[in-house]
Parts: sequence; structure tokens; C-alpha cells
Amino acid sequence: MARRLDRKYVAKLVSESDTYKSQVSNEINRKVNDSKKLMLKEFQDHPVTKEIQDGPNSANTSRTLAGGYGNLYTFIGFRYGSNPTGLVKNLLALTKVMKRTRTQVTRSKVTTYFTVSVPSEDQVRAVSKMPFEGGKSWVYGIERGISGFSHYMYKNYALSRSTKGLQTKKKIRSVQFKPLYGGYITQILKNFFIRISK
Repeated sequence: MARRLDRKYVAKLVSESDTYKSQVSNEINRKVNDSKKLMLKEFQDHPVTKEIQDGPNSANTSRTLAGGYGNLYTFIGFRYGSNPTGLVKNLLALTKVMKRTRTQVTRSKVTTYFTVSVPSEDQVRAVSKMPFEGGKSWVYGIERGISGFSHYMYKNYALSRSTKGLQTKKKIRSVQFKPLYGGYITQILKNFFIRISK
């Protein structure tokens, strides 16, 4: 009399084999690394990143400043010659697979779970402090709002950090900074997780 094949038992044997563990580890590492490359490219190609990298003479390609007046580099007040986006990019580049946590076996499939280390909001804040406003994050300011645009003047000014922007005591316009609600680092990280979960 023929015995019925215990598929769950066979699947469990497969999941415990060195070959399976090696193959699934290689696959998740490949998937995370491929998605990380796309994440870094997405960050690099984002209008906000490009505008800041272009320095004090850049155009407001991110369209966050009403009428395209000035640019983010001088409005935020980065020190001339600094590379604030580089710190964020270096942090994103640290994303990696940490370890295999558990394997779930059913009659029809084997599912292995991994933890992936991705920068937290606190870590992003730590490398993206604004030159003013008590160390608030310019990265999340892009998404949630940055004060001072009504007092911002874009002109050559040797004593400013950026050399081309200053804050006046008198309010010179009524419009405010236009946040990219969730449309910068939050969306970039969200896209990363969507890719690796497929």
C-alpha cells in the first residue's frame, strides 16, 4: 500500500537544508541591494536633492518657493561649500539585510523572514539638522514646512552662510514655503519597502 507524501514534512526538510538557506539568503540580499541602488538613484535624481546640490546659484526646480524665488540652498541657509545631501545619501547607503529571523512552513510553501536595517526618522534627523531653528531637520522640513519664507531675501550677501540669502526683520511677502507633503524621503523609503516586499 502506497503511503501519502507528507508535503509539510518535506517542506520542513527543505527549509532546514544548507542549500535552501544559502539560496534564499543570496536572493534576499540581491533584492535588497537592487532596491537600495534604485533608492539612492531616486534620492539623487529628486528635484530637491538636485536643487540643493547645485548650491547658492541654483534655480528653484523643486517648486517649493512661491514664484520660484531664490532656492532651497540659500533659503535654508546652508554654509557655502557644504554638501548636506551627501550626509543623507551616505546614511541611506547603509541599508542592508541584518539576519534571518524565522521560517514558516505550510503544506504549500516555505516562507522565510528577514530583518532589513533602514535609516529611522531619528537617524535621518541627526544627519540633516538645519543651520537654524534649533536643529530641526531640513529633510522633514521639506515635507512638513519650513518657516521664514516671508522674511527671506535672495541676494548677494557676504555675511550670510550661503553668501546669497538673508532673513529680513520686516515681512516682505505673505506667501509661505510649500511643503512636499510626504513627497521626499518618506516616499523614497516607502518605494524601497514596496519593491522588496514583492
